[in-house]
Amino acid sequence: MRYTTEKSVTLDVERAWEVFSDTDHFNRFVGLPKVKLEDGAGELARKASGRILGMRLEWLEHPFEWIEGRYFTVTRDYSRGPVSRVVGGIEFRPNGAGALLTFVADVTPRHWWAKPIAILLAKNTLRGFRAYVDKFVFDSDTRQKSAPVTSPKVSQQLEPGPSTRTCAVDEDRLRSMVQKVMKVRPQTQPELARRFEAHLREAGDDQVLRMRPYDLADRWRFNRVEMLEFFLHATKQGLLTLEWELICPNCRVPKSETKTLRGLAPSFHCDLCGISYATDLEQSTELRFSVSAELRSAEDAVFCLGSPARTKHVAAQQYVEPGEERRLKVSLNGRQFRIRSVRINKDCALKPVHARDYMGKNAVDVAYADAGFSAASANFVPGEVDFVIRNGASERRLFVVERVGPDANAVTAAEVTMMQEFRGLFSAEVLAPGQQVGVRSICVLFTDLKASTEIYERVGDASAFASVQKQFDFVARQVAESRGAVIKTIGDAVMAVFPTRRAGVGAAIQMQRRLELFNRENGFDPGFVLKIGLHFGPAIAVNANNVLDYFGRTVNIAARIETFSQGGDVVISDEIAAEPDVRSLLEEAGARLVSLDTKLKGTGDLSFRLWKIEIPSVATTQSAG
Repeated sequence: MRYTTEKSVTLDVERAWEVFSDTDHFNRFVGLPKVKLEDGAGELARKASGRILGMRLEWLEHPFEWIEGRYFTVTRDYSRGPVSRVVGGIEFRPNGAGALLTFVADVTPRHWWAKPIAILLAKNTLRGFRAYVDKFVFDSDTRQKSAPVTSPKVSQQLEPGPSTRTCAVDEDRLRSMVQKVMKVRPQTQPELARRFEAHLREAGDDQVLRMRPYDLADRWRFNRVEMLEFFLHATKQGLLTLEWELICPNCRVPKSETKTLRGLAPSFHCDLCGISYATDLEQSTELRFSVSAELRSAEDAVFCLGSPARTKHVAAQQYVEPGEERRLKVSLNGRQFRIRSVRINKDCALKPVHARDYMGKNAVDVAYADAGFSAASANFVPGEVDFVIRNGASERRLFVVERVGPDANAVTAAEVTMMQEFRGLFSAEVLAPGQQVGVRSICVLFTDLKASTEIYERVGDASAFASVQKQFDFVARQVAESRGAVIKTIGDAVMAVFPTRRAGVGAAIQMQRRLELFNRENGFDPGFVLKIGLHFGPAIAVNANNVLDYFGRTVNIAARIETFSQGGDVVISDEIAAEPDVRSLLEEAGARLVSLDTKLKGTGDLSFRLWKIEIPSVATTQSAG
């Protein structure tokens, strides 16, 4: 039995996909049962159960199939309940400036006497779909009318479907806590606080659990850093709680979570990919936030196992039978993609090229066998791409076309633990004693004072120590301004870390430019002269006396690079100088690179190409604070 219904929305197809492909949220709203994952599933299909209308249902849920912005569909084969199979999904088609959504459900009753129940369930779901769309439109109109005139257009502030809230919020506590956040962080935009407060009050349970600050920042059109810092302060005030998610680097699906960094396991396994990974703060650990249970109770339940919204990096997911040639059209942007056989984990790189360098039809034709893909890579022109996937393997395979590279919306543990604001607010957030966790890339900066011994001899120990402490504060302010963190001081030296090379170099340039004013404002004559060196690479994060610290070759090399600074300049490694973002920053700053060929002691006398950044003298009246 097939049931269909259509609804039009004013959103374009791309935005409609963002809202209505979140099937977990949709299932909550229409009253479908909570899903409990059971043992005994196959490699890709998963066994699940739930209850509806007092009946226990058991089924095998197959992976969704979809093409981003076009359609999705899912098949459930039931072993218990009034139906034996349900195939459901939504098609998305352009409709003028908006989109036309077609909901389709194919329902197979288990017995003739179960047909009325199957019809009732199908019709209830169709009514739920129409109500879901109507409620989304109503909520959007309401937000548009109630939004302050200074707010961005609500049509540009996409919300992920109507609310599924099950419990009211403690209003007095909410208002009081938000006011406390604004008091300790007065630079926050009032509209951001208003949107945050409304979100915790009105959003669905799933929308206030495991929140991603960068997602909300993009949706509400606020600065990402400002949103993250607001979330951190809201957590400190008790509005939110921290959660560290271990994410599979291959399929990007969360595998486990812990409330503290101490609880991170040294390794984890992805059952979907069949791969075990060592925990890494950059690649596999993400910070998310949930509403405090003392403020609002939110039901933490699963209503759909394989929603396309769970893997937003996947542009298409398709089953292909043995000997089948599957043809599909997929819209790909200018990023690098790959086509991968799920669980088998064989892949073929998809590389974007300019139209002028591509002859013929914009198509990707890939052949797959039991040994893998016949070619290591294929080219495409960004836009609509015609795919032909030929499965020559002996079994049916599930293929995904997915974006390659880090998730830009993830707040990684590596990034946030390098923020001075985080380390100041959550100093107890460290790894377990003895645990070592990798960080794939980190920019390490060392500073030291030139001729510091002369300073102590000239003014005496007490006066020199006080002055050096002021210098530490000065360095820390420049580090924090560039979203870095001071890790420790060693004598007169400072070690700091940054998530990117550009951030580290930017902080170093600011230090040198503002140092003269700092000296003048504090009456230091002669003033301090800073030596600075930076290096970029992998490191190991550890708990050192209950402080998150970093060790390894990258840190050692950065410390040695600093010794080549003459003072007033910045010395960087070739790994930093080669970064395009650093080159553009130097050009903006009017700085000049000078090559230094040398050997670093303690590194096996390996030859390193170092670069000195010569910073032009800049007259400024800007406060060094």
